[in-house]
Amino acid sequence: MHRPLKGIHIKSNPGNEGRGMVANISYENIKMYDAMWWPIWIGPQQMSEPNGYYAGCSMKYPLDKTCPTNPLVTITDISLQNVISVGGLNPYPGVILCNASNPGKNFFFRRVKMTRGEHSA
Repeated sequence: MHRPLKGIHIKSNPGNEGRGMVANISYENIKMYDAMWWPIWIGPQQMSEPNGYYAGCSMKYPLDKTCPTNPLVTITDISLQNVISVGGLNPYPGVILCNASNPGKNFFFRRVKMTRGEHSA
């Protein structure tokens, strides 16, 4: 992937009703270069509605700490293997944001490498 906004992206939509589950997701053998925002994002929806209303996490997170997590969505059994990210604008490699009352569990990372250096693709 070249210049993805988010390379690996799992999101939970905000809401007040029902239950949801994100489970048994595997990412393998991925190379990304120059991620525009987050190489890895696992957490709440990150967007702003046209009227300026935040439907989830602020697009400016973590500069803007507005990022409500969803207790109604379980995130479990997520695997990342052989994932390489080179370069990018964000100094952080990624985030995992789950709710304190319904914490994410069983995250497996194997051979995941993030570098800030230049690449030759």
